[in-house]
Amino acid sequence: MPSFSDMVEAARPNVREVSAAEAKEMVEGDPDAIILDVRESHEWDMGHIPGAVLVPLGQLDLVADPSGPRPNPDLTGRTDKLIVAQCATGKRSILAADLLQKLGYRNVVSMKAGFVGWARQGYPID
Repeated sequence: MPSFSDMVEAARPNVREVSAAEAKEMVEGDPDAIILDVRESHEWDMGHIPGAVLVPLGQLDLVADPSGPRPNPDLTGRTDKLIVAQCATGKRSILAADLLQKLGYRNVVSMKAGFVGWARQGYPID
């Protein structure tokens, strides 16, 4: 059975990764872009990027798939709009970006170093 790290490494070639600085610039330059935080609620409660949307990785398939059990129109209507997937350190976000792309989302990137990298740059946190 593959490990979590094996799954991340298998998905990595399919996903464009960007730095926190690139992600910030991309989102600031595109009013339709969102940062999708795929951490768990307790991680979000300890701090998150202002304006980010929380959908824990384990729930992403349920809300991002238009034919899924709980489609979220805030996501399902964004198949062509920029989505920056972000987690704590950039691993879960790779899996999230890969899943979104497989569901037909065409403009998804993963933030390298995730929330930790964002915070280290001194960028805003709520």
